[in-house]
Amino acid sequence: MSSTVDLCIAIYDQGACHEHWALYIDDGESNYKSLLTVKPSSRGRPRFTSDTRHARTLQNEAELIYVCSMHPSNANLVCAVARQIKITDLGINAWNCQEYVRDLLDILEVNNFIPVDVEYYTQKAYIRGRIARARTDYAFPPRGSTAS
Repeated sequence: MSSTVDLCIAIYDQGACHEHWALYIDDGESNYKSLLTVKPSSRGRPRFTSDTRHARTLQNEAELIYVCSMHPSNANLVCAVARQIKITDLGINAWNCQEYVRDLLDILEVNNFIPVDVEYYTQKAYIRGRIARARTDYAFPPRGSTAS
């Protein structure tokens, strides 16, 4: 096992949600990655879910964002926090997954589960800007596409 694992965000097409966000931990070894995210339940309310995807399919996604490297022992803490985070239903499914990832990163940062340095703050600023851009894209989709 490597001395660090990477915490990343995958942005991918999830059916009606053209920019679905999920956090995942990349150990650099396993071919399968667990994605930590929220999805609508059968009642329409968002719920936590963990999906497993092959690393090769993640590399073909719309965007992968590196967040930080951390000690492997923190991976289980990240997963535990991801399961317990309060999910806020904004009433717009496309935004819930982005807000969830943002809130999860904030909790991990405040509790020192992830290293906070200049590189992390640079990535955090990019991620917040990316969320704002995704909201604009959702409200004003490119010509020829539809936002759901």
